[in-house]
Amino acid sequence: MKKYSFFDYLKKKQEFEQARRAGQKFLDSDQDRLTDFEEINLYGTDPHNPDSDFDGVSDGDEVMANRNPLGAGKLRDLFVPCAQNDYAPEILRPRRIAFHVVSLLAIKLILMSFIIFYPLSAWLSPDISLNEARKVIDLTNELRKKLKLEVLVENSRLTQAAWQKTQDMLINQYFAHLNPSGQDLSYWINKNGYKYSIIGENLAMGYVTAKDVVTAWSKSPTHYRNIVDRNFKETGVAIGDGRFKEVDTVFMVQYFGRPALVKNSSAKAAAAPSKRTTAKKNARQLASAAKSVKGDRAYSIESAEINKFKTGTISIKKDAFSKTATIKTEVVLPAETIAATVIINNRELELTKSSAEDYWSGVALISSDEEKEIFSPLVPATLLTEDNLGQQNIYQLDWNEIKPIKTSIWEKYFLFKRNPTNNMLPILIFGNFYFKILFVVFSLAAILNIVVKIKKQKLELILGSFGIIVLLAIFILF
Repeated sequence: MKKYSFFDYLKKKQEFEQARRAGQKFLDSDQDRLTDFEEINLYGTDPHNPDSDFDGVSDGDEVMANRNPLGAGKLRDLFVPCAQNDYAPEILRPRRIAFHVVSLLAIKLILMSFIIFYPLSAWLSPDISLNEARKVIDLTNELRKKLKLEVLVENSRLTQAAWQKTQDMLINQYFAHLNPSGQDLSYWINKNGYKYSIIGENLAMGYVTAKDVVTAWSKSPTHYRNIVDRNFKETGVAIGDGRFKEVDTVFMVQYFGRPALVKNSSAKAAAAPSKRTTAKKNARQLASAAKSVKGDRAYSIESAEINKFKTGTISIKKDAFSKTATIKTEVVLPAETIAATVIINNRELELTKSSAEDYWSGVALISSDEEKEIFSPLVPATLLTEDNLGQQNIYQLDWNEIKPIKTSIWEKYFLFKRNPTNNMLPILIFGNFYFKILFVVFSLAAILNIVVKIKKQKLELILGSFGIIVLLAIFILF
């Protein structure tokens, strides 16, 4: 029995159709409704056996039912439109498309489940932590370059100090510039032997990307002031992950510093800037930051370091019966204060003076959407005040009661997808490879279906093949 290539098959099929239209009679030896010519030249079946594959169904009935009379499994029937499959390749038939779609969705859900339920702490490897910390420094320097300021150089002592600060916040379960023992940023910097003339500190919690953190800091006047302060020359960034109030989260600390001047015998050291000179420079920098939040009002400070009210607190309380939360601020201010505003990630909360002497407070309701915008990532709040002489000052308030927002499923998924761990990498590679193979297979099948028999197109096959190709492309990209 002769075997023909696909193109020979098309030629023989054309010859048969022409001969039949011309009135030529063909013998059907086994009476299976397929002529001997068709069985020998088109289908490869035995013209003297009505059931070539011995499945209990005659060759003619199988052809009429769009089935392969030699049995399933021939690649030609699977991929190539031909008479045996009624010009509808098996792989593109609706029932097979539906099966593959369900299978692909199941595989994708399994892969996503591995990622979603993977501990956040297992993701933040030293390599990824270092890479993200450097991104923060790069973004910081991009902001400084736009203002034509000198870029900051990474200092290993500041980086080590920042790392110790992240661990201290996780161990002692607080989020503030001052720890429960009363130690501030100077404690960690001095502990690591960094000799400085000026230092600064930025904190953030609920980190997802370096861009998110730097954007949040840029919206806060005190944090933005550190980023654009021309007095700073060096920086160090550290990322620490762990559980904070029963939620997996990530802390980020960025330290800024200007090394202390060292005298030597060969030349006179440059004079350190006076307190007054430094304050003027800082006021000019702070004015630029404050304008983005409070219009044209500029807030000055009296020293190179951030002023801070130890008696001020800010807290959030969730409403169990609605999708809202309450932000509450309480602070004791000097008697001459006439106005006070708290800024949290660019959200303003006006404070009012109560009947109690020098006691100011403010309360605001926020929706779940606003909560996500304000607290992801979370940064210490900024307090802006004005006294009866027109003097305007800026302070920072630490959080007293806050439960961090959990990283969303999609944020966590893309976080792991961008930076897979060594344990997760084989799973992601397998999934991506599988999707790419199927993408190629269905693309080729769709091309063959359209090109091989242009006059025999079936809309449902074209739409089905296009749909699964688009689905695979989405899975590969995301």
